[in-house]
Amino acid sequence: MSHLSRAMRLMDMIERLKERQRRGQGYTSQELAELYNVSQRTIQNDIQELRQYPEYATLIRRIRMEWVYIDMMKTCGCDA
Repeated sequence: MSHLSRAMRLMDMIERLKERQRRGQGYTSQELAELYNVSQRTIQNDIQELRQYPEYATLIRRIRMEWVYIDMMKTCGCDA
């Protein structure tokens, strides 16, 4: 699923996140980046956009926790 417009990617991402949530699962930002053939930074920007809407907060919780973990690893120099 490459080269979708941002609006289409966001709509598709919401549906995919809802489906995974129903199964008690989620996506990492890396998985989403690979799925949409974009960078992780693009996915992070998309997630920031979705965070503006409270109805999507639970959908992005797992992705947000992954970012915090990655940031902690970079800060301590543990990602080398």
